[in-house]
This record gives sequence, C-alpha cells and structure tokens, in this order.
Amino acid sequence: GTSSQLDSLQTPKKVVPFRTFSGELSEQRVILTSNINKKFSAKSSLNIGMYFHNIGFNYNNEFYNRPLNLYTKLIDTKGLAQLLEIYTQWQYRIGSRLTINSGLHTQVFLYNGTRAIEPRIGMRYSLRANQSINFGIGIHNQLQPLSLYFADTRLNNRTYIQTNKNLDFSTSYHAIMGYDWSFAPNWRLKAETYFQLIQNVPVTMRQSTYSVLNAGANFFIPIEDSLQNKGSGYNYGLELTLEKFYSKGYYMLMTTSLFESKYKGSDGIERNTAFNGNFVINLLGGKEFNLGKGFILDFNLKQTFAGGRRYIPINLAASKVNKNEVLDYNQAFDPQFRPYFRSDLKIGIRKDTKKITHEFSVQINNILDQENIFNQTFDRTKSEIITNNQQKRLIIPQYRILF
Repeated sequence: GTSSQLDSLQTPKKVVPFRTFSGELSEQRVILTSNINKKFSAKSSLNIGMYFHNIGFNYNNEFYNRPLNLYTKLIDTKGLAQLLEIYTQWQYRIGSRLTINSGLHTQVFLYNGTRAIEPRIGMRYSLRANQSINFGIGIHNQLQPLSLYFADTRLNNRTYIQTNKNLDFSTSYHAIMGYDWSFAPNWRLKAETYFQLIQNVPVTMRQSTYSVLNAGANFFIPIEDSLQNKGSGYNYGLELTLEKFYSKGYYMLMTTSLFESKYKGSDGIERNTAFNGNFVINLLGGKEFNLGKGFILDFNLKQTFAGGRRYIPINLAASKVNKNEVLDYNQAFDPQFRPYFRSDLKIGIRKDTKKITHEFSVQINNILDQENIFNQTFDRTKSEIITNNQQKRLIIPQYRILF
C-alpha cells in the first residue's frame, strides 16, 4: 500500500535542494625535532633544541552571496608552509631549595617571514620537603589558524587577493604564581594564579566584534578576510587541584578553575570571549576490586560542572523580517547558556594472565541524561528560535585484548 504522509527521511517534491555552502579544509603535518642536553654539574644543565613543522594544506570553500546572487570564494588554495622553532633552556640550582629555569624560544613562520623572540624565566623554591612555591613570567607567541592566511578578498573586477598573507603572531605576556603541598602520603594540593595580557590579535579592518581569540568556539575556524593585528585581550584566574595518587585500590582528582576572559575587537568595546564560562569544576575518581583468580572489577566516575557557553543572541524581529537568521552583535557574548553538567560512568572487568589481558567495559556518557544546551538557531518555517541540546545518554560497550 501507499501513504499520503511523508516521514522524516522524505523530501516534499516542492522543496528543491539548494547549496549555500561547500568546502574542504584539510592539513597534514610532518614535524622534525632534535635536541641536545648537556649537564655541566649537579647544579647546572642546558637543553637546546628545534622543531621544524612542514604543513601541507588544501583549503577550498565558497558560500552563496544573496545580495550579489552568486557564489563567493572564501578561500581556494593548496600547498606547503613551514614553521621553525628553536629553543634553549638553562636550569640552575642554588643550594637545595631554589631552582631557576631560564630560556629563550624563537619562532619563524617561513611563509611570510614573520618571527618572534620569547624570553622566559621561572623559579621554584622549596619551603619544606613537602611544600614549594613557584613563580614564572614569559612571552608566548602563537601562529594564527593557518587557513586565515589564505583567505580571499573579492575585488570589484571579480578577481581575488589574499589580504591576510602578512598577519603576524599573536603575543601573550604570562605571569603565574603557585603553591604545591604534599600534605599526606599519596595526596597533593596545588594552587596557581595567573594573568595573561594578549596583544597583536587579528581583528577586522572595519569596526566589528570579530576576534581570532574566539576562533574555534563553534568547533570550526571562521574564514575572515582583511584582518589586522590590532586586537587585544586578557585572562586571569585561579586554579586549585586536589589529587590522590593511586594507592589502596583507588584514586581521585578534583580540579577547580575560576577565571575571567575578555577581549576587544576593532570596535574597541571590551567583551567576554566566547570561552568565558567563569568556572569549571571536574571530579574524577576510580576504585578497583580484586575478585580473585586474576579478575579485577573497576569503577570510574567523571563529573563536570562548568559555566554555560557564551553566545551571540539571535535578533528575532530582524530574523522574521529577513526570513533568515540575524544575530545581534551589539550583545555579542554577553548572554550565557545555563551551566553545563555531565556525569560519565565506566564499569569494567579485567582478566590478567601471563601473556595477555582481557578487558570488557561499559561506558555510560551523560548517565543522568542531562540536557545541556549546544546552540540556538532560527527556524525559518516556524519563525521562532530553536534550542538544540548536546548529546544525550550514550552507552558504549568495549572489549579489548592487551598483549
């Protein structure tokens, strides 16, 4: 028989598929590394090394430009690019309590000749046999997402030029201070506070909220042309770690991070970064039971509680008028989804023999079936905002043989 109704896998005849975006972004990296260690004495040692990155890439994508009624290329190139890193690190011990690590790191991006020199120094002082404090300052530079260097800008004569070719590194000035206390056998408490001042961040030439500091928040790198290294940002926070090393059949790790993360785009307005969730708490623990005759039963639990994702809200009124999603960039990354909460449980049984180990386990991700928000989108057919949730409960059985 036949049915006049359509199921979710069928497409009504009146709907004609239309390609709005297509592309490929792929990279292959080959890294050559070498280092030399020289120990001058029990107090002094030197480490010199290098990394040579040879990066093969193929970037090709385009989108449908409604105002121009044509497809516009965002990027269309393939080839090779190289990054050279050279470093030296000197460690010197003063007495039995103070250790100094100083170093110099250099990067050269051979594609456009940009380079960076990064001096760093750190100190560790033992207060007692089980307590120490540490301090460090330094400069760190970061290459931009490689695809950005090859973004195409469309000219009026319908030709394209690469306006991001000469982008420089982003520069971060780091300062950290920490405390480490082994207060009992197999137990350790660590506290660390940090501050990062970030400069030379790529932003658009026109006034906008865009910044490379937010790249990757939506699990992809947006291709933006006509960028300049005039953005900035900063991060600061406190991290606490309580760790119980494996002994007596169990282990535990708890980490807490409290932080602020801000940036400025080319509009000059200070905003939250897309990653400014303000807090993350992780709890990881496990227990093993010896069942005899080589059988081991183990339980592992992971709990995550974190501040919700920052996002750019949808302008519902404008979206209805345009019949397409319109974002309210004036409120970029100001609102925040509700906090993220997830519990994962893994139960396994292991059989050890002289030659091989059999292991069977069941991992249950999001065991409480918590609804965590992934994003919001505008539904053109219903003219309303739809909230999409992340993965629900997922059960993964696994069997392994270890030789």
